[in-house]
Amino acid sequence: MGEIPTTQFMTGFNSPLGLNVSVVGGDILAHNTFDFQEDYDDYIENTPIVARFDYLTIQTLITEGIEKHEAYEMPLAEYVHNRDRFAECDETEKRRLSFYLPQFPSMISSDLASSFDLSHHKFMIMIIELGLIIFKYDYNAQYTIITEGRKELPKKLTNDTRRIHYLQLDKQSISLGTCTNVRSNSTKHYAPNVRGWLYNAISNQANYLNMSMSDVVYLSWCFGVTRNLEEGAIPPVLANDISNILYQFDTELDIYCNRIKQVTSDINACY
Repeated sequence: MGEIPTTQFMTGFNSPLGLNVSVVGGDILAHNTFDFQEDYDDYIENTPIVARFDYLTIQTLITEGIEKHEAYEMPLAEYVHNRDRFAECDETEKRRLSFYLPQFPSMISSDLASSFDLSHHKFMIMIIELGLIIFKYDYNAQYTIITEGRKELPKKLTNDTRRIHYLQLDKQSISLGTCTNVRSNSTKHYAPNVRGWLYNAISNQANYLNMSMSDVVYLSWCFGVTRNLEEGAIPPVLANDISNILYQFDTELDIYCNRIKQVTSDINACY
């Protein structure tokens, strides 16, 4: 038997992050062989939380928020690569997420997906995750005021006067207009299957902020395409539209926070 050429010589070992690493002819090749049951404990032990990309960490990021994570403003391609390593580990239930996007951003989104060699639905889900991460970090103070206020106020409704003040909150909503003129074909409807934890995160945010789920998705999309794609990836006219939308959101969010504070003060003053 002839000698095996050195370029075909192969050895293997496991990295602490669940990668099987092969050395072929001096080149190191990493293979995605992460096993959730066998490797997850080692991954958690050896990886700081701000560098983890398993679904449990991402779920925590978009629901509870933690210190600044590596996913924050991470380039999309890098984020997709990191998330794909753990795709088979997430066996949680799926739910159909129904939402609308305005026609122009929807068309651009489809072209962007193609440029990343991703299906449009996968591109949307990854961008939405990144946008939610950005929102949770950048707006943590405002969101905490709203969520804590909404949780505590019902406990104080001991008379009709307090109830009247409380009902004022229902008049304060945040709208980005994504569902406007749905029947005039100026919007596009989507209904991808997403993990239940992602669906619930979007639903909860919509509930607390008095927003439609479509508006929460669109807001997240706006954050994602402007902060996780390279400069110039989206056309200037869309970038300008998004800038106006985010300014509108900031304004309405401040108004809502102030309304929460005012209603709390009015209720506390009632006996």
